[in-house]
Amino acid sequence: MTTQIVVPLRHKEVNEQAFNRLFKLLDELIPNIKDEEMISRKLSGFLFHIYVQLETQLAYSRDSQVEPIRQKLANLLSYLRKVFGDVREN
Repeated sequence: MTTQIVVPLRHKEVNEQAFNRLFKLLDELIPNIKDEEMISRKLSGFLFHIYVQLETQLAYSRDSQVEPIRQKLANLLSYLRKVFGDVREN
């Protein structure tokens, strides 16, 4: 899934199907890990990698490329708050 998301992003394109799959998987995962103190390093690394790629590509995007990437970044941040907890609560 990483390749399906990251490679198009490097061309300032959003693979809607890959992001929809990611968000669906997170919807299924979050209820199962919400009470866990720790999550796997592999999962956190994957989420961090996707986040960094979105941030990086957004910085280099122009005009019509910006909004689709910004929307996916906002969606991912919403999921990251659910996975890692909202630091504003601490």
